[in-house]
Amino acid sequence: MFKKFVKTFIIILVMIHLVGSNLITSPIIANAALNKNSQKWGNDSNQKKQSIFNIFSEVANILGVNEQVIMDKVKSGMSLGAIAESYNVSQSTLLDQLEERIDEILYEALKDGTITQTQANNLRSYLRSMLKLLVENKYTSSSNALSAPESVTAISKSKSSITLTWSSVPKVTYYYIYRATSVNGSYRKIATVKTGNYTDKKLRKGSTYYYKVRAANRYEISPYSYTIKATVGNKYSNLSAPGGFEAKTINDSQISLRWNSVKNASSYYIYRATSVSGNYNKIAAVNGTTYTDKSLNQNTTYYYKVQAYDGKITGSYSLVVQATTYEIKNIPAPVNLQITNISDDEITFKWNKVNNADYYFIYRSSSKTGSYSKIATVDDTDYMDEKLSQNTTYYYKVKAYDEGKTSDYSAVISATTKNETPLVPPVNLKITEISDDKITLKWDKADNAEYYFVYRSSTNDGMFSKIATVTDTVYTDDNLWRGTTYYYKLKSYDDGETSEYSGIVYATTEVQ
Repeated sequence: MFKKFVKTFIIILVMIHLVGSNLITSPIIANAALNKNSQKWGNDSNQKKQSIFNIFSEVANILGVNEQVIMDKVKSGMSLGAIAESYNVSQSTLLDQLEERIDEILYEALKDGTITQTQANNLRSYLRSMLKLLVENKYTSSSNALSAPESVTAISKSKSSITLTWSSVPKVTYYYIYRATSVNGSYRKIATVKTGNYTDKKLRKGSTYYYKVRAANRYEISPYSYTIKATVGNKYSNLSAPGGFEAKTINDSQISLRWNSVKNASSYYIYRATSVSGNYNKIAAVNGTTYTDKSLNQNTTYYYKVQAYDGKITGSYSLVVQATTYEIKNIPAPVNLQITNISDDEITFKWNKVNNADYYFIYRSSSKTGSYSKIATVDDTDYMDEKLSQNTTYYYKVKAYDEGKTSDYSAVISATTKNETPLVPPVNLKITEISDDKITLKWDKADNAEYYFVYRSSTNDGMFSKIATVTDTVYTDDNLWRGTTYYYKLKSYDDGETSEYSGIVYATTEVQ
């Protein structure tokens, strides 16, 4: 995102340059300011003036923070509007103040004669719309943004020339070739070509030259490619720099790197620094095209580059990439743990929600200061611990979890399961009514009984069959034979458990 943010519009990086010639640094601004009439600006050196609008600096001044803070937040993926709101400044307020600063710059340029009123009006309208897009982070300019050429190689195919090649860039019109005689020397544009190759001729044998390439179209010029070198008369091909180099933050202490493979490379050297122009130290040599940098400091930006190695020579460095490790947030421990229900084999408890917590870890012990084991991970703020022993005390504490980080333990709570009372059979079983085909039974309610099973037999010590399941404490057995004796007994039932049998009662139906 930051690459697009930077190369979408030059005022993001540093500047709107209003120069006293017919040049505005950004081609995008030039197209906006100079209409079809292509009005010329004065070339008088006395009129020359440079006005710089650094959007990072301006936003930093408005918010009262350091400019680097703003740049780091943008690099981490935040829009300018989101950054402002994190400092309690609304997006609209930020836009208003940035627009006022644009007006001040344009007024000064107009007063000095650097630009005309028409050009000032054009710029003011265009820049205000661009500022809104930038602050809201909506301007991606996928049709205009150009990336730097990658996979640049250089090889001397003769005693007086060096041939360059590179991968094509989408939506490009031209490539600009730059050359210097030292890696940090002055690079001069030596050619403009339309294809992905160029041969630099009439060079001095044995001399080493350094090159870099930029892509261009009518809207934009890309960043420079990485620098590559070649020595005239040395036919051994230089390894290209790895392309597609990316850095991604994993957590508060790890960053993953990946890049495209380089032809003929046998391994890759990875370098790291803590500033873009700082001292890069080699931290690893790997055979593949990925690497995870570990044991890093939290909330720290790291810069990386990589180069290929073929067993003889190392290639050019890749472009520098960067990533910032996450900051470890202090997650508060859950509070207000409360027991909400207790039975002989279950304990239920709850706690207050912790903001931003993804999960909660539940720990249990058989003593307050004993060893606690994690028994569950839940995303709600209550928990039922089941299949416990009766008449036993259990101790609990909870941790909150968010993005790889856990809070401290909550306070400890405890509860004792109830002592289960054995299910008793029905008592006081009686015959309350007899007819020639009916016998009615009645009994006292048994504690905790959910149902009652009614059993019948034709003899006192014979086989009893279950003839009914009832919830009441009365039952009428009907459709019986006249003058026949029947024997009855009952069981209580609750939650899968049955009691012992009740006592037996009997009665004989009437003959009439």
